[in-house]
Amino acid sequence: MPYYLLIAASPQEIPFAFQYQLDVQYLTGRVHFDQLDDFSNYAQSVTRVEKQGLARSRRVGVFAPSIPMTRTPA
Repeated sequence: MPYYLLIAASPQEIPFAFQYQLDVQYLTGRVHFDQLDDFSNYAQSVTRVEKQGLARSRRVGVFAPSIPMTRTPA
């Protein structure tokens, strides 16, 4: 089993719970597109950037739930 895994499916096809179980032992990512051609376009774009060393702007998206802080007794 490789250490880096990529799930190419929607959460309805392969649930996040399964991905999270894989995350315990492996580095797991997910990519999903509604159209098959979009997978091809994505792969070609990644390959082109890697081969040509094109400079790309960097962006990051962060998701974190907002949980109210609980106070512990002093």
